[in-house]
Amino acid sequence: MIRRIGWRLQVLTEGGLSERAHRRALDIADDADLRITPPNHRVDGSRSPSQETVGLLSAKDRRVPPCGAVLIRDFKGKRISVTVLEHGFECNGRVFKSLSAVARHATGTAWNGYAFFRLSL
Repeated sequence: MIRRIGWRLQVLTEGGLSERAHRRALDIADDADLRITPPNHRVDGSRSPSQETVGLLSAKDRRVPPCGAVLIRDFKGKRISVTVLEHGFECNGRVFKSLSAVARHATGTAWNGYAFFRLSL
């Protein structure tokens, strides 16, 4: 919204696009190859992974420690202890789907779970 207001103020004070530039922008927009789905092949010719493969690859993030590991974080005088499960995370007897959900429950605010527990690649 702020950018649009800024653009409008600039147009009013200095003028907008020239007619030639406006026509050229419309021509470029008309010639654009607009895709609705991603291509099946990469630029190098290899096939891109299927949706099933992508789902399997992203199901287990490399930042998550192995099952049974315990993550501990001290936050505002509170010790937060999380056990990594095969399908989730256990904290104070409750199972959560993600580390972000654990962090949100423990702090009351939205957090990136990996950042909160200081897990990086």
